[in-house]
Amino acid sequence: MIKKFLPAILANLSAALSEILLMASSAWLIASAALHPPLSSLSIGITLVRAAGISRAALRYADRFLSHKKIFTILDELRAKIFLDAASKLPLKTGISSEGDLLHKLTVIADSAKDFLPRVVLPISTATLTTILLTFFLSQTIGLYALILPINFLTILILSIRFKSVEAEDSTYREKILDFYDGRD
Repeated sequence: MIKKFLPAILANLSAALSEILLMASSAWLIASAALHPPLSSLSIGITLVRAAGISRAALRYADRFLSHKKIFTILDELRAKIFLDAASKLPLKTGISSEGDLLHKLTVIADSAKDFLPRVVLPISTATLTTILLTFFLSQTIGLYALILPINFLTILILSIRFKSVEAEDSTYREKILDFYDGRD
């Protein structure tokens, strides 16, 4: 499964690196322009910012297209495997309602995996690879100070896992909608 998911991770990583290139080239251009050099000396920076902006858009589109295509292919295979395993291992002769309940539960599990892969696995794997690459390249210039990046990343990851966010209670929102609806009637 990791082999099948790797192109989506690489596409997302290339899009993230193009965003970093856009930010870095923009920062260099702004810093260089602050020194008031001739416009001809800034032409390479201007061209780089334009190329980075275009590549960011193209790579973000390619990332969305490729990652969603791969993720949905993986999930279709996973859903078919779960259904086939369930059909071969479980006795489904107990009646239509229990078979429907089982298929519904399996579909809900597969759909939660559909949300888990692009919203959890892909961003965390991309952030990890980007942090590793940036730490490696920054360690060439700033030495051990580059370790601040992975330390911050791990701290944020651990804190986000340790302290779960409180889900919003929608009962008051639902009550307001029902009151509005009743008032309209």
